[in-house]
Amino acid sequence: MRTRTTAARLSCAGSVFLLFLCVLGLGQSARTGDRGLQARCDFNDGSARDWSPNDPAHWKIMPLDGQSVYALTAPGKPGKLRAPTSWSLWTGREAASFEFTGRMLSTADVSNPRRDLCVFFHFQDPAHFYYVHFSASSDDAHNIIGLVNGRDRVKVNSEPAGVSAARLTDRTWHRFKVTYDSRTGKIEAFLDDMTRPVLTARDRTIERGLVGIGSFDDTGWFDDLELWVPAEDPSAQCSIAIEPLGAFDQSRLADLAEGLGKVFVCRIRVLPSLALPSSAFYVPRQRYRADRLLPFLRAAGPADAHILGVTAVDISVTKDQYPDWGVFGLGELRGPACVVSTFRLGRKASARHPLSQRLLKVSIHELGHTFGLPHCPRSSCVMAEYRGSIDNLDESDAAFCARCRTTIFRILQPVDRTQNTDRRER
Repeated sequence: MRTRTTAARLSCAGSVFLLFLCVLGLGQSARTGDRGLQARCDFNDGSARDWSPNDPAHWKIMPLDGQSVYALTAPGKPGKLRAPTSWSLWTGREAASFEFTGRMLSTADVSNPRRDLCVFFHFQDPAHFYYVHFSASSDDAHNIIGLVNGRDRVKVNSEPAGVSAARLTDRTWHRFKVTYDSRTGKIEAFLDDMTRPVLTARDRTIERGLVGIGSFDDTGWFDDLELWVPAEDPSAQCSIAIEPLGAFDQSRLADLAEGLGKVFVCRIRVLPSLALPSSAFYVPRQRYRADRLLPFLRAAGPADAHILGVTAVDISVTKDQYPDWGVFGLGELRGPACVVSTFRLGRKASARHPLSQRLLKVSIHELGHTFGLPHCPRSSCVMAEYRGSIDNLDESDAAFCARCRTTIFRILQPVDRTQNTDRRER
């Protein structure tokens, strides 16, 4: 049995590597209260690969004084809702309770009394999120904590319009901090003074989601971002381990890990390849039984992770009247292990439907089962039942529908291997 991989391993070692978002320090790092550092990013590697902007053409890494900052270079275009127009989200960094800190500098004209920069949190989609609007003036729309919940933004902070301290008045760096307590719904936003909040609120409309940065309709720079979460927050504890079985194209693993990191609130790691167990080989059809691979993965994989086995060989299960039915993958419902195969995913592959995208979809699907998600009736949801059809697979998105996304936020928790499991095949 492989020993547990500790969260302190932050660098590549041999063929084992962890995919962290920028530089991660998961676990029990020192911080106020019981928060641990989940992610840090200073952009000095010249990359923003862990950030997802709504308009990539408006964001870039910019050199500054021998280092790098993340620059929003152009204002966004208004949408259907009255809401911020520009954002870049920290991929995979979803949380309920958190502390999000960093530096910001507005590059808008200093004579503009409504210049702004925003910090986003609990972002679920472009119509459902919170944001802190730091501005040069204070009223019922500027220098507020705003909620976008399927309609135009509303002010939710307790400070009366015009009362909050508006400090984004110059072209210098400002330190920000935004905190949320999921137990009470308490929100606090700080600028420059890290001891006294400029904005406060209590609201629990949206329970968790991504964090990000941006602006309502201006430009600016961001740097030295850190996300801290309580030790008990699922996002600080959840881990997914990708376990290659047999000969597998190693070049696909980094892309798969990156794609999973954009969907799940987890750290993602790729483990060394293991030989396929002879006990799982089904001689009559010359392929491997997926239901025999799952206990092998449970025994061989790390005890602290949801384990995704990936293989290029054909895999099968018993299905209805068919004693040996080939499948894309198999996952345990509320169990630690699942397995997917690329053997059938290359059929009719094209630029529009590449094998890599199919692999990501099936991997998300089977991991979704391990987290407790059943099949979804929406054909566009990644949890749709494919029924062995590559066309059904291609019709789905590589993402959860709004309902499944909300569900997985609620049920996400460290793996409990004592629970009874059921198996769901694709």
